[in-house]
Amino acid sequence: MTQQIPVSLQARVGRLAARIAIGRRSESIPKAIELACDLLVGDVVTPGVLEVATLNSDATWRDSGEHILKMVNSLGFGVTEAEDEATVWPIILRAFGFWDLRLNDFYGPFLNRLPVWDEQGALDRSLNLLLDELDHAADTQARQAVVARMRAVVQKAMDWTAPSSAE
Repeated sequence: MTQQIPVSLQARVGRLAARIAIGRRSESIPKAIELACDLLVGDVVTPGVLEVATLNSDATWRDSGEHILKMVNSLGFGVTEAEDEATVWPIILRAFGFWDLRLNDFYGPFLNRLPVWDEQGALDRSLNLLLDELDHAADTQARQAVVARMRAVVQKAMDWTAPSSAE
């Protein structure tokens, strides 16, 4: 039986997947537990969600990682323990474009994988130019507008649909 995942929870699962992909696993544990409890309240019940909801908030990634990955994957947001740039980058990009991943979490991975100018694709180049514009934005409102444009560029460039159900 499939279950609909509320849109607000999809965004949280996407941000959790990106946080794990970035390598912020330990800080992801309490967020994963809280999310699992909210998923249960939202009537999204999978074995992975149940396992994470029952984790101890003091658990280490070593003890809880397998359960958290099982939950995230059972909800259709593929992330694994051993990530490489080819699998991490699309997760981070989707989370930034569609689920409001913080700019601080996006910025480092973007710069680390950014090719030289002549080898950049349209998306890389657009984001690079917008980041330059962001550096010159005079106030908070102007910065927020540039970040919103960056998210829109990602959304337009990605041919992707968010998972809408869990098994």
